[in-house]
Amino acid sequence: MKLETYKEKLNEQWERTGLEVAPHTSVNSLLYPGNFCYCLDEIEIYNKYKSFIEIGEEHYQKMQPAIRIADFKKLGNAPMNHLGQFSIATINGFNSVYSEDGRNQYEQSVKNMFGFMNSLGLEQSKICVSYFSGNDAKSIEASRKSDEQKRKIIFDRFIPEDDLREVLLENGLDESQLIPNKTRDNYLTSAWYVTKAPWGYRNEIFYELPKGELLDIGTIERLVAKPIIEKEFFKDRKGYDHIVTDLLDWEMNLLIDATGVERIIQAIEGKDSIFQIEAYKPFMDLGYPPIVIEAGKIAHRVFSDAKFGDLSRHRKGVIKEVIRNLNPLTSTELRRILETNAEVYICLYPELKNTIEKTIEEIEAYRKRCN
Repeated sequence: MKLETYKEKLNEQWERTGLEVAPHTSVNSLLYPGNFCYCLDEIEIYNKYKSFIEIGEEHYQKMQPAIRIADFKKLGNAPMNHLGQFSIATINGFNSVYSEDGRNQYEQSVKNMFGFMNSLGLEQSKICVSYFSGNDAKSIEASRKSDEQKRKIIFDRFIPEDDLREVLLENGLDESQLIPNKTRDNYLTSAWYVTKAPWGYRNEIFYELPKGELLDIGTIERLVAKPIIEKEFFKDRKGYDHIVTDLLDWEMNLLIDATGVERIIQAIEGKDSIFQIEAYKPFMDLGYPPIVIEAGKIAHRVFSDAKFGDLSRHRKGVIKEVIRNLNPLTSTELRRILETNAEVYICLYPELKNTIEKTIEEIEAYRKRCN
């Protein structure tokens, strides 16, 4: 499936919901200190409220470029199902509603997600969905941290199983298609350095590939609880860390769904690797390994959104590491990757066509500084 075809289907879905479409935002987002944007980047909500807790009703759709450096570093290792630079799209949208409307909004998210996947030709019998099956708060946090890492949750409370698990069954899934999970993968315990964020349930949506592998293609978050946070200062470091002392029912519910654009296409085409999809073929025809292509894509996205001098110290270190993978390329070879990137993603990010020269200039300037 071509990206143009996917975008047409997505536009039809967005029109059905009738929600405003927000423009994509910079991967150099302040919501991800020390990293580039790797999720939907709800910066428009933060800019309006300066919080994700004290918010009102909001509804919109969004397509967002994202970068996951951890996945980029793994390129070359099987399975090859993650891009370093990719796109995220909402289906039912970003929806913050009062808690009494939370169930209806979640039902709408599930219905629209399954309906959209069906419109793309995906078989519902091959969809599996994970849900939170219950655990205590400290164990949920420990599921993502090593013994050496400092724990932020100091209260002890059992978080019950997702009470809307039944909605998945009501919308056509069989019990065998549900995957219980008791970790932070399915109960989000966000305590950001930048701002407070609600906690709550998360579904991961998987699709069975021809060889039986489950490919994660989407997610629905239903955030329903408000953490009580204190700031603890440390003498040996600047700033503060978050300490969570309690968890309360929240008067709002925040429901966000998202799909990985390229991963949905992989599911549709039934490919063993994301680098085999039709949309990626123009890159592979260039003859470079995926890590070189993704390095070019990441640099192109970053320097479309910001100058090198605008980046934080840590982000500068990250992009330098990425650019080093492009060292064997001449300017002509680099240009070929960037031109291909602009052409492949023209229907999603037309601005890439106008930032090829800027990207090359930034990379060449870095090379000169290293010599």
